[in-house]
Amino acid sequence: MNRPGPADPAARAPKATSLRRRLLLLSIVVLALSLGIVGVALNSAFLRSAEADIAQQMETWSYLVLGATEVGREA
Repeated sequence: MNRPGPADPAARAPKATSLRRRLLLLSIVVLALSLGIVGVALNSAFLRSAEADIAQQMETWSYLVLGATEVGREA
């Protein structure tokens, strides 16, 4: 009688395939979540940078307007 035992490679093949599938699925899920989090972080950093740039430009323009105004007595 030749019964498959725990040391038989044919008996372990379905378990190994199942483990590989689960590992692959988990890897895909972790990769997707990681890419999503990185995307959100990059988007947030870009928006903060763009807002800071616009604020700097507005400050520059306000100083230019203040510098161009003439203060004096009008008759």
